Amino acid sequence: MKDHIRHKSGALRKTICTCMCMKAMGVPISSFYHCTSVEDMSRILNERGYGVWKQDIDGMGNVHQLQGYLRGEQQQHAAWYLVELSEHVLLLDAGGHVVCDTDPRPEGKADRRRLMDVYKVQKWGENK
Repeated sequence: MKDHIRHKSGALRKTICTCMCMKAMGVPISSFYHCTSVEDMSRILNERGYGVWKQDIDGMGNVHQLQGYLRGEQQQHAAWYLVELSEHVLLLDAGGHVVCDTDPRPEGKADRRRLMDVYKVQKWGENK
């Protein structure tokens, strides 16, 4: 996917970052019609048997701080974390490693992008 997908009217239908994150979680891009936000992603994931829980991020202002927190937490059962930034979303694994980011930071550089919200994503039936 090289660009955002738009309706005939020009309105946004699917964004690159949401679609690539969904694809990384095993949800085919062709299986949903509209996905431009974390709310859309949450709806689509819930329809496919995933739970999506908003996480408390007090004290964490940027992606680098969140990654450090996740690396120290030993969260074996969490599948992924959706990280909402200003007009962007990326996907981390339970260890804080980037799974999908369509606007990556340079290798070896701390990611100082400001967090908006963080969501834990897990297949139903797995431990929370």
